Amino acid sequence: MLQVGSRSTLHFSDNEIDANILALKAHDEVSMNKANQLTDFFSALHAHRHAYRWIRDRKHREWYAYAAAFSVGLIYLNYCGAQVLNDWAEKRLNEVVLNWAEGASAEHSVLSSWAVSAAELVLLSFDFVFWVVMFWIKIKVTKYLVLGFVGPLMSWVSERVECEIRGIQYAFKWHIWIRDLARSLAVSLVFFSIETIISLLLLFLIALSWVLFPIAAPGITLLLGIASAMLSSFIYGLSVFDPIWEREGLGLKMRLQQAWFAKASILGAGLPFHLWMSIPYVSAMLSPIIAPVLCSVGAVLIRDRSEWQSAEKSNREIMTD
Repeated sequence: MLQVGSRSTLHFSDNEIDANILALKAHDEVSMNKANQLTDFFSALHAHRHAYRWIRDRKHREWYAYAAAFSVGLIYLNYCGAQVLNDWAEKRLNEVVLNWAEGASAEHSVLSSWAVSAAELVLLSFDFVFWVVMFWIKIKVTKYLVLGFVGPLMSWVSERVECEIRGIQYAFKWHIWIRDLARSLAVSLVFFSIETIISLLLLFLIALSWVLFPIAAPGITLLLGIASAMLSSFIYGLSVFDPIWEREGLGLKMRLQQAWFAKASILGAGLPFHLWMSIPYVSAMLSPIIAPVLCSVGAVLIRDRSEWQSAEKSNREIMTD
């Protein structure tokens, strides 16, 4: 208990001192944890550049050719399918918008003047909004086609990197390759469903913010856009770390624990993948070839560095004790 004496001296009980010490320790641990998370995030980003140099120095550029062989068919089919969908949707939506605009502008229309103005605005902004929506759909479809069908190659690249770094040999077996393909397709389908639902929810919140809070809407849109990018980056990160966890024999529960423990590293590993897949036109031609290889190599380098740091920390603690 705090007491004030005749000379204004402060006295604390032992319990209060212990509580203050524990509070300071907890604050220091939180601050250190935040600093470590930032360090892990930027280290993971740096691993992307390190992965490029590692592939170049080890003379493994042919891995890009393997990725191209996997991706060229997907790129063509995706382009053809997206073009068909684009033409069909544009034609149908144009008809709907034009019919609505004509109805709103007609002299005998019962709609109010604001509806006429809204119709004119829709006509002016339709092409841009349609392009944005279709671009978003193309990016998502391309992303999960790559993660699904190029997944076995990402697993193989991850194995080869681990083999050269640690000397662990993995024998090639067709049933493992087929299993990796099935796992990649299943994981991609699950992630696609999760991200699509969350993205539509964020889009609804953005639209709602412009209706209810028009002044704050730009800021809310920016924040929700960043949240969507982080979600996408985290899913990419999970996809490149999943082959490592698969080789370690981790179950779903352990993988979720690993994902939470290394969330900053996973986010940093997936952000370059997300950026590669978000560049117009490049995302449909070059990104499916470059991003899976670079980020798969980067994930192994991140994991190897993390384990080395953990071992070094354990050695220091043992020496201190």
